[in-house]
Amino acid sequence: MRSVLAFLALLATDAAAECQPRAAVLDHLLKKYDERTVAIGLERGGKILEVVVSERQRTWTIVVIGPDGCLSYVASGEFWHRIKSIPGTDG
Repeated sequence: MRSVLAFLALLATDAAAECQPRAAVLDHLLKKYDERTVAIGLERGGKILEVVVSERQRTWTIVVIGPDGCLSYVASGEFWHRIKSIPGTDG
């Protein structure tokens, strides 16, 4: 997991100097950590939020892609657990 954090920290610090291509980052997360996109959403400012998860390794990463196509790291972690619905809701 430290490798994931180091890689993503590198992405975050280099974001201003060099735009990280979404396809390359997601390909890296897939090949090295078996993480795949499970959710995507549009923020008010036109940014796309993407949640990438490894069900097998139980790791997760959240990235944001700006309207200019630049990808930024938001957060990552371990112990991902998918729930079918939130208790007390109709979902």
